[in-house]
Amino acid sequence: MQYVPVPKASVTGTITLENGNDPGGIIVYAEGTSHLAVTDRTGFFELSELDDRAYILRALRADLETLELGDVIVAPEDLQREQPFLDLGEFTMKPGGFIAAVKSPLERAGLGTLQGRINPYNPLDAGGIVIDLVGTSFRTVSDQSGSFLLLNVPQGRYSLRFRKPGYLDEERPVEIFAGQTTDLAEVLLAPRDPGTVLGRTILGTVTLFGPEGEAVTDYNSVLVSLEGTTFSTRPDGTGIFEFSNLQPDVFTVVATAEGYTLDRAYRVDLGALDIAEVSLTLRAEIPEGALVGSVIGQATLEDSKGGGNSGITVALSGTNFLATTDDEGFFALEDVPPGTYELTASRTGYEPVIEKGITVAAEQQTVAPPIELKLAIEAPRIVATRPASGASDISIEDPTRVLIIFSTKMDRASLLDALAIAPDVEYSASTPSDDRFEIRLAGYTRSGTPLRYGTKYTIRLSTKARSAEGVALKEPFSMNLTTGEAKIVRTWPEDGDTSVFPHTTSPVRVFFNAPVDGEGFEPRDVSIRPALALNPNVYFGTDGKTGWGHLNISGVFEADEEYTITIRGRVKTLTGDRITNIPYSFSFKTAEQWEGLNRFGNMDRRDRLREEEGRK
Repeated sequence: MQYVPVPKASVTGTITLENGNDPGGIIVYAEGTSHLAVTDRTGFFELSELDDRAYILRALRADLETLELGDVIVAPEDLQREQPFLDLGEFTMKPGGFIAAVKSPLERAGLGTLQGRINPYNPLDAGGIVIDLVGTSFRTVSDQSGSFLLLNVPQGRYSLRFRKPGYLDEERPVEIFAGQTTDLAEVLLAPRDPGTVLGRTILGTVTLFGPEGEAVTDYNSVLVSLEGTTFSTRPDGTGIFEFSNLQPDVFTVVATAEGYTLDRAYRVDLGALDIAEVSLTLRAEIPEGALVGSVIGQATLEDSKGGGNSGITVALSGTNFLATTDDEGFFALEDVPPGTYELTASRTGYEPVIEKGITVAAEQQTVAPPIELKLAIEAPRIVATRPASGASDISIEDPTRVLIIFSTKMDRASLLDALAIAPDVEYSASTPSDDRFEIRLAGYTRSGTPLRYGTKYTIRLSTKARSAEGVALKEPFSMNLTTGEAKIVRTWPEDGDTSVFPHTTSPVRVFFNAPVDGEGFEPRDVSIRPALALNPNVYFGTDGKTGWGHLNISGVFEADEEYTITIRGRVKTLTGDRITNIPYSFSFKTAEQWEGLNRFGNMDRRDRLREEEGRK
């Protein structure tokens, strides 16, 4: 059977501009998540890796009016394996001039990315886990698979915290590197009390921005309330709040703080959800008549020629001032309070650029130095394995194949040098294509060590493994698989075959993946339905190479008949181990006519004479 991966869902669409200009570089994002895409030069975008849930989609670019694409519900029943995406159709955006403070999911501009996966005690609880960098305003919420993503985090060492009602808090140290994605090892969450049944919960975060667009971490004055009820609470020192044991109802979540304005209230329907996540943003009120300045400049891509520089994200680090470039690479950040800032420019596939010491003066325009983004060389990564890591009951074949698929072309010699397998087993390896590494584990060997039954094997690749460009794996790779016990591995004819010709010189065969002891096995341990006219001849044979056994069933099978054969009895290996999948049944259908063979599987005399005459 061919392996066909089932991808997660995607949402696609196209955005055009009212004035007919280049629609590239428009940011499309799902509010409250890390899902984000940028339109290409035709305006096409694709938000991928989406789980089945509802999303609020928005589109923005610094020189355009922000556009709400509306609520989108990703439901499995609406998707197909051949087309796992929803097409939203075409949208039109209007010019709106450069915007002072673009409200986007990238409010916390920075340098690195952090991603990982959380595995709670109950897999159904993987969504809605709050992840935050302790002592900062960086936080996100896991999706339904437990995966999470934090974008544009300043380089440094942090403590990463995981929270969810009903589970013990977990903290992990993590280091973020400029221009790189840090992959966190899988995090396990332990339940506080596995028997506790919780009411419906609203879990959320509050983000504060000061008068200069800087992140504020003092939440003492913040009050979060459920509008129209007596429920209210204050966020903790990291901005996280929780309402628990709520009844199924529709609530509106608001937040207030003296001197701050709430971006928008959040409406939550707990009639359909057990846990809902919300994100509230409060911004300091800028005094009327306050003096501000602006930053303008140009950021271009290394491989662009004239145009094609749209979609570069430019931001003042630690603030919510952000813009995207137009096709020529120009950007503008307006209404910036006076001060000295660090300017960052980034785009997927390119190394980010940092410009320090950008000074903004009141009622003046600051021109940033020209910025050019260099192409980033991505470290190779493993995108899939066959079988999947953790697979059990792997049938021992000769050989048993393991395929590792990479994200890019790899250097074969480095893969062989990086490979280690434990416990010891004889193997060979090759690269059937530039991005694939096949390992063949020996099921049988005359001098080495073959695979053992019921044994867990670990396959490792060290960072010696390199891409064709010489870039090493970002971190060591490890996968596990566990072999099954001795069993029947295949038959001839195969189960479901049609138009087959079993006869005296080509008997039905049942193949084992171990040397077999046939002593005590009797013909009555083979059941054939419908029964044959004559009792079949049942006997064991041995493969000349591996020494593995096979059972032969020779008899008179009628044409155009469906047969089912069942193997019973106590078949054991030569070492006394049981064949684990007996009883074993398979079915097949014989051909409509024997084409020169008589009912006993031999050629008729006249057919043999014709054959001999043809040879003369």
